[in-house]
Amino acid sequence: MTLQGTIVNGQIVLDQPQPLPEGAKVKVKIRKLREPQNEWERQLRQAASDCGVSLSDLAVSSEGIYE
Repeated sequence: MTLQGTIVNGQIVLDQPQPLPEGAKVKVKIRKLREPQNEWERQLRQAASDCGVSLSDLAVSSEGIYE
């Protein structure tokens, strides 16, 4: 099972809450988010964050769209 989330105040907050069994062992892999390439990406990430949503780099990248 793979779950995604965001670090908020030093704790992992899952994007979608899951009923996990008490005592379950987990493995956490930290992905470094790249810096926004332009103002549009910065504003999009901020709007998503304000709504409690975590966007992947692929979701906000315009690379390859016009090729």
